[in-house]
Amino acid sequence: MNTRSALFVVILAIAVSVPAQTYNPERKYAAGMSDAYTMKMTMNSSMGELGVRMDMTQIVKKVYDNGDADIETTTENLTVNMAGKEIRPVTPPPTTSRLNKYGLLVSASANKGMNFSRFGSYFGEKELKVGETYMFEQADKDNPKAHVKGTAKLLSVENGKATIAVAIDSFAANVEKPMHMEGTVVSDAATGKMLRFEAKATDLIGMGGPGMTVASAQFTIEHK
Repeated sequence: MNTRSALFVVILAIAVSVPAQTYNPERKYAAGMSDAYTMKMTMNSSMGELGVRMDMTQIVKKVYDNGDADIETTTENLTVNMAGKEIRPVTPPPTTSRLNKYGLLVSASANKGMNFSRFGSYFGEKELKVGETYMFEQADKDNPKAHVKGTAKLLSVENGKATIAVAIDSFAANVEKPMHMEGTVVSDAATGKMLRFEAKATDLIGMGGPGMTVASAQFTIEHK
């Protein structure tokens, strides 16, 4: 082997051994695709600490030519732990939302409620590079006062998983201060699906319902 060939082999070996440094956030939807998640949350409320647990199943019902998808979300096993007492609220009916190929909510059939998973599925529409921070915004064309601004920083792409740090402000109509959320998302690097989302949210105005306020919530959403 001559010197030039040997040098080429060394360069190729180095290139192969270096992990990917970018992540394309475009989702790869397929009709019938099903994913199951478990969400666990601890809330610091005016009525003390509350624990919430639920299982969620998401099924891709339809994929459009432009890459959008209708996704049905079903909630099961919803339980609330208050002062050591377990409460089982009425399980909400399934909802169907249309998301674009980057995970941005286009339309929803019902109130989003505690479906925090939507904050872990959209990071803008640009390829992310390790170590760089990107700004993104989600706007509701039907309700301009309800919008989301945030940043996403790709921390690593290893073993087929992309790890992204996110910081998000979610604005709502008739609420002066936005909900603020900071956390880490782990996504499948090939399909863009969320595998794990761990975050803390503060200023959850209106989330507690009548007679109760929620100062903060720590939650984890884990793919089964």
